[in-house]
Amino acid sequence: MIIIFNDSPSIPNRTIGAYRVATALRRAGYEVEVIDYLSSWRLDILIKYLDSITNIEWIGFSTKFYPPKQKSKTYLTSVISKQDNMYLGIFTKMQMDLENRLLNYIKSRNLKIVVGGPNAELVRHYTSVVDIVCLGYADNGIIDIHNHIVKNDNLIFDEFDGTKIVDCDKHYPVSDLSNLD
Repeated sequence: MIIIFNDSPSIPNRTIGAYRVATALRRAGYEVEVIDYLSSWRLDILIKYLDSITNIEWIGFSTKFYPPKQKSKTYLTSVISKQDNMYLGIFTKMQMDLENRLLNYIKSRNLKIVVGGPNAELVRHYTSVVDIVCLGYADNGIIDIHNHIVKNDNLIFDEFDGTKIVDCDKHYPVSDLSNLD
């Protein structure tokens, strides 16, 4: 199971990118769940729900509506110790301490974190928690990313501070968008 977190500025707005990636993965035979309005969830309920899913392979974050904005690399390198309620998180509209707890939970389950979307390029500055940053249209590249995570298959990527940066437009281009649904 693959979980993709999707946040938005207001209900009923949702980004299509998370659903395009989910569709590509489903067509390849993988089970995917998109969790919308991430910052609207109570963290204890979200974690309880995630605990009920025993076969999560990796977790993705969409950056469409909520681009990373903090400039401090120390934020994610000290995720466990930060307990700051004053600021919003890096990937979500959650308060920073709640986002930290979610990221710590994900890492405690030894799950990989993939971040994609139009603002994913900004994530390269917060790389100590993120495993893979996916740039561009990922309809084709996401399958190779998944197989790399699950089967250790080859993946074309650059590396930045230990994080894999996958340029899907360059290495896994979508040549025909006419059949997108």
